[in-house]
Amino acid sequence: MDKKKEIKSQKTPQVESEREEEALRVEKRSRKTLILLGVVVALLLLAVGAGVFVYSLQNKPKTPVLVNISPTVQPSSTPDTVIPADWNVFESEDFAYTFSYPSVDFELTENESVRVTFIGPTQAEGTEVYDGIILEFGTITPLGDQLLLPYVKEDLGEQREHAEVIKEPTPIKVNGIDGYTYTISGLGEFTFIYLPTPDGKSVVRINYLVADPENSGYQKIVDDMLESFAFTN
Repeated sequence: MDKKKEIKSQKTPQVESEREEEALRVEKRSRKTLILLGVVVALLLLAVGAGVFVYSLQNKPKTPVLVNISPTVQPSSTPDTVIPADWNVFESEDFAYTFSYPSVDFELTENESVRVTFIGPTQAEGTEVYDGIILEFGTITPLGDQLLLPYVKEDLGEQREHAEVIKEPTPIKVNGIDGYTYTISGLGEFTFIYLPTPDGKSVVRINYLVADPENSGYQKIVDDMLESFAFTN
């Protein structure tokens, strides 16, 4: 019996030493794991911070740079435009303006607006205009409390719903009248021109389409018609 106790007493220090070593190994592994986790968390936080910084730079609102630019008025045609003597002249008290248009192959129709059309030799019936001219003069419309440019931009806003804006509103001079013009693309490319009446209280809207596949000088004809425009009241 004493021998067994002696054997147990001899083994106890060894077992305790092994347990201590195992405990140390576990503690070291735990420290390494915690260190690795700390490194991973730090890297993740660094990556997130970098991402937020880059995103903030990319989405930082830009401060607009205001540049005072004086608008350059573009004339609709050359100042020395000479209207051919054989052209027809439209004049009406109802519309309170006048203009000239070619007497051959051009058709004028008068309804709520005045439209001048020319059908080119290659144009097919019932299709989108690809060879010809459409020039339309609207009725004179009061501006009310609006200035001309805000009125033009509001009108363009309605056009944006069904057409692509090719050219934003810019100043234009037509036969000495200062107005604004813009261009849109829908079923063809249409240019709109807004000219104020002499008293500045009303405006007439003009729009045209020019499709000239054979470069036959259609635009020059339209420019000359525009340069013949004048208010009669």
